[in-house]
Amino acid sequence: MIKYLNIFYFIPIFLLSQNDTITINSHQNTQLTWYGDYDNYVQFPNQNNFEKILMDFNLGCADGGCSHWDYTVNVYLMKSNGLLDSSIISIDTISYNPFLFDSLWQYQFQSNIDPNLITDSILIIDTLQNELLVLDTTWNYYDQFEKYEIGRLITPYGNYMDWDLSSDVNDLYDDDWTHKYNFDITDFAPLLSDSSIIRVHYDGWTSGFSASIDFHFINGIPPRNVISVENIYPPGSYSYESLSDNINFPPYQKFFSNDIKGSAIINYVSGHGHEGPQSCCEWIPKFHNININGSEVNTWTAWNDCGFISVYPQGGTWPFDRAGWCPGEAVTKNYIDISENLIYDDFNIIDYGIQEYSNNGESNGTYILSNVLVTYDEFNFGVDLELYDIIKPSIKDEWSRLNPTCLNPMIKIRNRGDQIITNAKIRYGIIGNELDLYTWNGIINPLEIISIELPTPNWNNITNNSKFIATVVVDDDEYQSNNSLTSDIEIPEVFPQNFMFEYRSQNDFQGIDRANQNSYLIYDDQGNIVFERNSGNFEPGTWYRDTVNLPIGCFNLVFYDSAEDGINEHWYSGESASGAGRVQLREIGGSLFKRFPDDFGEKISIYFTTEFPLINSEIKTNNFKIYPIPSKDILKLSLMTNNYDDINVTIINSYGKEIKVFNFKNKTNSIEIDVRGLPTGVYFCQFSTKNIDEIKKFIIVE
Repeated sequence: MIKYLNIFYFIPIFLLSQNDTITINSHQNTQLTWYGDYDNYVQFPNQNNFEKILMDFNLGCADGGCSHWDYTVNVYLMKSNGLLDSSIISIDTISYNPFLFDSLWQYQFQSNIDPNLITDSILIIDTLQNELLVLDTTWNYYDQFEKYEIGRLITPYGNYMDWDLSSDVNDLYDDDWTHKYNFDITDFAPLLSDSSIIRVHYDGWTSGFSASIDFHFINGIPPRNVISVENIYPPGSYSYESLSDNINFPPYQKFFSNDIKGSAIINYVSGHGHEGPQSCCEWIPKFHNININGSEVNTWTAWNDCGFISVYPQGGTWPFDRAGWCPGEAVTKNYIDISENLIYDDFNIIDYGIQEYSNNGESNGTYILSNVLVTYDEFNFGVDLELYDIIKPSIKDEWSRLNPTCLNPMIKIRNRGDQIITNAKIRYGIIGNELDLYTWNGIINPLEIISIELPTPNWNNITNNSKFIATVVVDDDEYQSNNSLTSDIEIPEVFPQNFMFEYRSQNDFQGIDRANQNSYLIYDDQGNIVFERNSGNFEPGTWYRDTVNLPIGCFNLVFYDSAEDGINEHWYSGESASGAGRVQLREIGGSLFKRFPDDFGEKISIYFTTEFPLINSEIKTNNFKIYPIPSKDILKLSLMTNNYDDINVTIINSYGKEIKVFNFKNKTNSIEIDVRGLPTGVYFCQFSTKNIDEIKKFIIVE
């Protein structure tokens, strides 16, 4: 007998971190080099007491380089459904018999064999040859698996990812380029135990990308315990017509007992294809909805804005909006809570709906779709506010275009309890500095996630190893282990106070005024515009040079493109490289110190400081010293050179704002400045004469 073995790559890695987190790896640099399934066997923990389960998917180039096209990558959890399937191992001819039989088929089964292998003898009459063929067939029987989609992403247009042309402005990637995607898969907890198969499905037809996957099981208590997880329909690719006409997704009936206290649908939908006049279903928005017992309970439009995504530049048409996805990004996860719409202790009808198609050929477009139904027990907490994520400052890949920053931090908070929360206190700042306190007022409903922008804290005295911390505090919080998070910090660039902003406008193309799609401005730390040039007065193919003069401080430079397609050449439309624009910064009368990629999509946004870095290092000066440090009431300046005719001394706070300005005539040795009344903190003393402009940091204490 022949035995057929299913062999999977097994990596039983369990790492217990200081945060009581178990990490398990399922794929390590798996080479996605051709269309198909990449299955690995894993052993998940045999327990169910996790606050959160996260999946990190690291995408990189394959060893042979990155594909230049966008392909779908699905991550499936494969679980046995208790049924068997079979496949033929071998078919052998045993003998020939010259006699004819009245019956066309007769079977003889062997019983003393491996229970996973069945051999049957089949008698087949060959009427032409007047003889009987006796065939011996061996079958392999194996478990059937049901797949649950736990994450989906679309690979980027990989044109720039595997270049070695480091001098090219758009080559922002090194040879070991990776991008990390984060998926919260806590709701799949009942399935993420014991032996499982994790499948990465790659629908690309060329080499390729690499995949590494880590699962993080964080010990604790979830918002609600999950009772069941089931597919409403099998995940897969469906025609627009079959969805709209309820051919593949007919109404789904389920009994919800009184033991069930809540339910939600986890949906992934992405439109693909170029059918009909509007290239359905990739390039046209369509609404989708969930209906419960004949009533519409949730409607959304499958449409994503791609102009400011984190993976850039790419190539191709990556900045253009698409149906539920963007190249290089995770597909949008739709979480639809249907708890309040169900009739308990009864059958309910769940129906997935979609906008009707037009009779113009678009019905042949496709949607890749999955709908998982999750049921829950009661909430574990009445009041539980979680600090869900830190957006700024952060070095996470998904927030790369918002960092580094020297202005307002931004966080996400989540209400994990069943009570509405209307206010909270947030303490935040650099670990080691005095932390700031912000009071938030608003409304956050159960299970809702919101973003909050915080006032600018004291960013000074940071190093490359500094960390940002934020903590949320709410009255009567019943679960406080999720109230704080820390993030790593990247230090913004330092620009001169005076520099030249240079912009070369694009050439007109196919009758489009590309030059006047652009505008640029600079904001200070209070959100005020300190420099601006609006669209409407640019000529095509023309250089514009503006002198920018800024005080000491932190700023945000933004360059907009109203078409959200950058200022690069659009080769897919036949445009030549000569039509591309350019954005760069130059020292006054000197060389370039910054050039931005032209393939940026919607906008360039960069934070920078002028003259002084945020990093904890003194700015050297040879013309004066200040003491005592720290100071309480009187700050003294010791002058290193005699006979200054006209001196200005400016006191600047940590946000770059001028607090006090003093003028002195004919000073020779020292200057005393009254700093009483200034709040404690970090300040800068700017010493200026006709030929000297230098800065020194000092500290005020009580």
